[in-house]
This record gives sequence, C-alpha cells and structure tokens, in this order.
Amino acid sequence: MIALTLTPDRRVSNTNVETFATSLHALHKTLLERIERDGWRTHISPQSHVVMEWHIRQGAAEIRLHMPKNNRTAVEQAINTAWPRVTVCEPEADYLVDWDVKAVTGANLELREHFMFSLNVDRRSVAPMPSIFETLRLLRDDERALVQIVFVPADADWHLGAQEAYERLRNGQYPQRVALDGKAIANGAARFGARFALHASALVAELITGKEVDPEPVDPPSRLRSERPISHHTQQKTKHGAFDVTLRLVAKAEDSGRRDVILRALTTAFRSLDGDNAFEAKTVKDISKWWRHVTSREPARLKLNSDYLSIPEAARLLQLPTSGLQEEFSLNSVKHRESDLVDGILSEGIPIGTRTFRGKTEPICVPVDDHDELCLPRAVIGGMGTGKTKGFGGNFGAHALANGFSVISIDVAKDELGDEIEAGARKLGVDPRKILRLKFGERAIKLDWREALRGKRSANRLAGEMLNFFNLQGADSGVETSRYIRLAGKTIGTLGGSLGDGIRLFTDSDYRKAAIDRLETTRPDIAQDWRVFDKLSEGMRGKVTEPVLNRLDMLIGDDYLRECLECNDGIDFTPYLTGGYYVAIHVPKGGLDGLGAEATDILVDFLMSKIELAMYARPEEDQQPCFVICDEPHQFASCAPRWKRMAVESRKWRLGLIWMFHLWDQVPRSLTETIKAAGPHYHVYTTSKTILRDLAEEIAPFELNEALKTPRHHAINVMRAGGETVTPFMAKMSPPPCLW
Repeated sequence: MIALTLTPDRRVSNTNVETFATSLHALHKTLLERIERDGWRTHISPQSHVVMEWHIRQGAAEIRLHMPKNNRTAVEQAINTAWPRVTVCEPEADYLVDWDVKAVTGANLELREHFMFSLNVDRRSVAPMPSIFETLRLLRDDERALVQIVFVPADADWHLGAQEAYERLRNGQYPQRVALDGKAIANGAARFGARFALHASALVAELITGKEVDPEPVDPPSRLRSERPISHHTQQKTKHGAFDVTLRLVAKAEDSGRRDVILRALTTAFRSLDGDNAFEAKTVKDISKWWRHVTSREPARLKLNSDYLSIPEAARLLQLPTSGLQEEFSLNSVKHRESDLVDGILSEGIPIGTRTFRGKTEPICVPVDDHDELCLPRAVIGGMGTGKTKGFGGNFGAHALANGFSVISIDVAKDELGDEIEAGARKLGVDPRKILRLKFGERAIKLDWREALRGKRSANRLAGEMLNFFNLQGADSGVETSRYIRLAGKTIGTLGGSLGDGIRLFTDSDYRKAAIDRLETTRPDIAQDWRVFDKLSEGMRGKVTEPVLNRLDMLIGDDYLRECLECNDGIDFTPYLTGGYYVAIHVPKGGLDGLGAEATDILVDFLMSKIELAMYARPEEDQQPCFVICDEPHQFASCAPRWKRMAVESRKWRLGLIWMFHLWDQVPRSLTETIKAAGPHYHVYTTSKTILRDLAEEIAPFELNEALKTPRHHAINVMRAGGETVTPFMAKMSPPPCLW
C-alpha cells in the first residue's frame, strides 16, 4: 500500500465528491480479472480497495488516502478532478508505527439495519466532519484519534440482496441483519421453540375437531414496520454502485478512561448521518489481532453482513474540510489561493520568488525576452516590514544587472535598497567597475541638463526642459516669464553651462554681454533677444527678472543646492542607461547629513528630469532595458506630474519605472489612475483594506478577505507575459540578497 496526504485549500468544494467516489468504484475488478495463473497454480488476488484516514491529534488533523501502488495514478487523477487545488504528496512516515497497542482502544462501526436502508444523504451538509473535529478539543498532548474507512468496490449484483429485502418488507417481514451474538442466538432458539409448540397445538386441535387448523405465526407482519415510510434515498440506493465499507475507530491514550471518552466522541460524531439507517459501534475485544488489520489497512476478512454504502452515501465519508471548518478548527490547509501559471514566468529570467501549486514549489521569474512587456511600469505595494524594498527591490535590481540590463535606484532613507542591489550584483558576478554610488549631501554634484546637449535641437530641448521643470515645481509661468526662462535655457544649451549660469544671465550684465558676443556667430536670434532685454529700463528689467529669480530661488535658496549649481563635478546619465551599469542614488532626507524634505523633493525631481532626458538621448541601437527603482516615492511627490507623462511613454524607450509604495494613496490620485491605465505589473504585499479595495479589479479572482490574509513576505503578483495578463497568483517573494 502507498499513502498520499491530502491538504485542502481555502476554496475547496465537495461539489464533485460523488464523482470522486465513482472513480474509486471504477477500480473494481471482476473475478475473472483477479485470477492469476502461474504455471499449474491459480491465485485469486483480493479486490482493489482504498482507505481514507483521519489522523487527529491536539491542534491538528491530517487526511491520508492509502491504496495499492498500481492504483496510485488513477486515484491521483480522481483527486485532481474532484479537488483541482488540493495539494497531494507522499508522507515521510506512517504515524501508526510508534503507537503502543496497550494504549489503544478500538471499535468497528457497522450498519444497524439491513444495508437496503440508506443513511442520510444531504449534499448540502459536510457531516460527519464537524462532529469529528470536535474531538480536537478533547485531546491532550500525547493522545490521538484515528478514523479509518476501508472502501471495497462491490460487485455489480450487490443490489440483488437489497431488492430481495425490499420485497420482504413489502410482504410485512422486516429484513434483519445476520447476528451470532448471545442475544441473537437466544432469540432464535425462543422463536424455534415457539414455532414448534404452535405447530404441535395446531396438530392436536385438528385431531380433536377433525378440521385443519393453521398455526399462528411466530413473527406476525408488523403494521408499524411494514408501513414505515421509506425515504427517497433508500428508494434510490440500488440505482448506484456501492462499496462494502469497513469503518474503524481508534482512541490512543495512556488512561483507559480517557480512551473511552475519545472513542465515545468519535462514535457520536457519526450520528449526524442517521437516516433510515445508522451506524452503531461494536467495541473490539481482541485488540491485538484487530490492530494488525488497522496497521495493514486491509478490509475485514470475514463479515456476516456486508455494510454496503451506495456512492452517494460513501461520498459523505470522502469529503474534505471546507474553509469554514479549516478556520474554526485551525486545520492544516493551503492558506492562500493557488493559480495555474503560463510557462513563461516559470522559465529563466529575473527570479522574484517561488510559488507552491499542489505541493510542488517552483521558481517565479520575470520573462526578459519581450522588452515591451518587461519595461511596463511596476507598482510594488506593501506596508512596512513586508519585504518590498530589500526583498523585491534588491532581488529585481541585482538580477536585472546580472541579465545585462542597467539599473538606477533612488532612495531617500538609509539607502538599504542600494546596499542590497550592490550586494546581490557582486554575488552574481557583476563587474564592480559598473557600480556607481552617488550620495548627495556628502559632496556637491553639479546640477545641469547635459543629457539634453545632443543632436541638432539640443538648445531647444534644454530650454523646454528648463521651462517644464520650473512649471512643475511651481505655478505656471506667465507669458513674459516663460519667454525669458526659455531664452536662458536656449542660451545654456547653445553655449554650455548650468542653471547657475542661467541665473548670471539675469543678474550679471558683464556675463550677459560676453554671452551675447559668443552667440553672434552661432545663434544671432538669441543674441538679439538679449539685446532687447538690455534695452529695457531698469524697472522693467526688474519686473521681468523677479518672477524668473523667484523660480530659481527654489534652487539657489538652499545652501546645498546652490553648491550643486556652482560646482563642476557632474554626471551624464545617458551612457549609464545602457551596458549593465548600476547607479545608486542616495538623497538622504533625514539624519545628520539630511537635506530636509523640500531640498530632497526638488533634487530628486531634478535627477528624474536628467534621467528622462537621457532616456530620449539614447541612440536606437543603445535602447536596451534600463530600470529606475524609486523607493518611497511619496517622499518626492513633485515627480508625480513627470511620472504621469513617463508612465505611458517610457516603455517605448525601454525605460522601466518601478515604484515601491508604502501606501498607494500617498501619491496623487491622478498618478495612480495613470499608472493603472498604463497596464503595469503589480506586486501587492500585505497592505490596507482601502488599497486592496481600490485594486480589486486588478487582483481578481483574489477577494478582499483573501488578500488581507496575505502572509508576510508573500505578494499577490499581477504580471503580463506572452501578450496577456497572467492570472494573479500569490508567491513567496525572494529574501534580500544579503541573506542569499
């Protein structure tokens, strides 16, 4: 015999349990099929049978099926059909091996009435499971309970005995089970004596009177029994196949009184199946011999009465605990919904975790072949401590680098994200020379838009970005203010320089005159616009300059940002977006070196503007996937308008945006709606009910209550692969690279 452990999932339904019982019945073999010949010897193999066991101990209940090895495939197929999500695996050991038979009490459950009568078959009920599980509340540490049910498929003519009994019932004779106990023998002897006496008295009466006298019957037809209403289940019983069932109950405890209590509880549990028929317990006297049958999982060798249960009756004993029972009694179960997955996310790529399906654990990978899908935006959502930063961010970044893609990370806290990605990248063999760490606050790093200074339209592109940056950071500029901001941008784009040089164009007349002279040969139109500015009266120049400087003050008003405008050491992100480079950007908001909330917000938006310009500046042949991972994006909310634009465009330029949110609603609603409209990938860790309700359509078929119970370090993943959205699935996400 081979054993299989069945672990139900939260959605288990017993709708198809009769189909399962029918499949088990199909294992039946006729006598001719069981005859085996070996030369002159003939052997008849026993009928195939299946054993279902409930092993109950304090706080746990385990379900196992035992069957001959040659029937395993058929039984597993039947399980898959009846319960597609149930996990099936082979147990490591037999739990009965170490049971001391001296500490065991047992009983057989047999049908009280003739097998023609049916038990209660209520397909809406999960009886007798709830009553069996109540035994859990009784058990102590070293105590056990076992329900063992042996199902032997009955021959096709099993119903003949039931039909014969039904005819006797119609004739007023109540069908009886054969019994050999003392009471039954005494009753039989009494009836024989009474029948002999009645026949003798009838003979004497005939001799005296000369008339034939019929003796009175010993068992007169009982109107009460013959007119007893027969349920629909009994009337339909013979229309189904059947099993000859052997049902054993075992109680294990050191104290005999405790064993009796446990056994009585198990016996009582089956009263919930009482109908026209019922089970009654027969306590085992020779426990040693009986225990050998229990451990061998063999059916009873000799039975005076077959306990035939039809398929609908047997199905009541084959049910699995539904979610309500699993929760009420804390039963072992698959705690979350399991989903079938396409092969694409089970193959090689960027590993992000593992998922378990029907007991088999498989790695989950982000496919890397389709760059359109790969570079779609990603929203990683979860509360603090769920694992999204170190786990998802660290793993995705490190493995993306190992696949030859570039990564830029932005962190405003302690840069744990940067540490994890670098640690993972080094472990995966990424060249350390391709790892660049930028920590703002320690030293000044020049703020400019050198990424725009490529191509024929570089000056116009830089001017547009300059105007866009100031408009996103403040109110829209008026016509005159916008004109001169754009003019300053074109000048910088033509001559080179930084925002600091742009400020000098408005405040330093000598610098402005030198710039005009240089522009005469390259852009005389720009030089002419500055001459017009110079001809304005001092009051008019002040009226034009003041709103421009007000916008520039957001940079020059902060000491550190002013240093960044005036220094010479800068960075061009364009070459780093291709070639498997890692740029870790740390903009500390707090701490001794912290820049504060306002400076952090402005600085990160400026850096994002440089990344966006670099995205557009890459030649077609260099447009390989690059990922920008933003941790806690609510800390730099000024980027939101820029992200709204990039969310729907960056994929085309092979730039994948990854946001890792604590709370989805910490960023403007307009941004979240734009992200959702872009068809992103989602990785949803444990989070609030409000966010899950907002994502209900995306994470379906996961329901709100299921999603709220997402285990720690697990996430519901919504991914696109193979041109379609994969059915959302839950996975255990990979640990941080530092724990590899």
